[in-house]
Amino acid sequence: MRDAMPSPEAGQEMESGSVRLVARMKVAETFWSRFTGLLGYSLGDDEGLYIKPCSSVHTFGMSYPIDVVFLDPTGKALSLYHGLKPWCLTRWIRGACGVLELPEGTIRKSGLREGQTVEIPTQEVEALEKSAPSRLWVNLILSAIWVYFALSLLPQLVMGKTGPSGYMLFVVNSFIAILFLTRRKEKRITEEPADRLITLACIFMGFSLRPASDASLISYGVESALLTVSLVFIFAAYMCLGRSFGLIPANRGLKLGGLYGWVRHPLYGGEMLFGVSFLLANFTVRNFIFTTGVFMSLHLRALAEERLLAYEPAYQTYCRQIRKRYVPYLV
Repeated sequence: MRDAMPSPEAGQEMESGSVRLVARMKVAETFWSRFTGLLGYSLGDDEGLYIKPCSSVHTFGMSYPIDVVFLDPTGKALSLYHGLKPWCLTRWIRGACGVLELPEGTIRKSGLREGQTVEIPTQEVEALEKSAPSRLWVNLILSAIWVYFALSLLPQLVMGKTGPSGYMLFVVNSFIAILFLTRRKEKRITEEPADRLITLACIFMGFSLRPASDASLISYGVESALLTVSLVFIFAAYMCLGRSFGLIPANRGLKLGGLYGWVRHPLYGGEMLFGVSFLLANFTVRNFIFTTGVFMSLHLRALAEERLLAYEPAYQTYCRQIRKRYVPYLV
């Protein structure tokens, strides 16, 4: 039964010294509601959205500015954004565990300052209900994207304007399209926006690689040999993963057999070997920049996956036994 006492007004300082910014609060705790935030939803008068966990927000796709308050676990305001405009991205706020998105002008009216504690209303809290798209539809869309990029290589392949590396790209992209239709649900997925942005950047840079004629630093035979080894390595890693395939760093279950008995991330190792082979066979400034970016993002994704699995005793033991991440005995 609710307390009959009237609720404090927005902007009013509580007896504890904390500040209440709004009287009603929506809470976004699921991945989809946190990812979309206020997209497709308009805040009412004296209403805010609390997103948790969260340490950075964006206003992509929004049509109006908002005030943003980053909070630590105790509710202390760590960083304030007045009137954050649409199509902007905040910096990552160290120590933040949640963020309040508020109507523009709320911070100014309340007089809130960094270091003050924000009161989250406990009586007028409601979950922000947003139905996530069906997993089947997500997988179908992702599969279609990889099919598109595979088919985009066909004109060059048909006209013979690319070497073995072009065929390699076509085969791998086609195989990934199939894996999207068979993969299983993750046990736990990363909550860090940075991990998701790194994944998107890695995908973008991978799709930006282009076969280049008369730009090879190695012979046709060496190129074919390197690509064959990397292709075998990648397919063997995919077979070890089976349905535990995905893009964003997540806990999809422990894999200890096959190539995982030699290195922790054989798929990334195979992709790196392919990157080296592709670059040597198609050496342009563009490919060099994007290949370097892919290598860096693959390493960051590997570290993110290890953080998600680190709490499992079996994985801790596995890491003590398997020291190398990508290439047996080397890296």
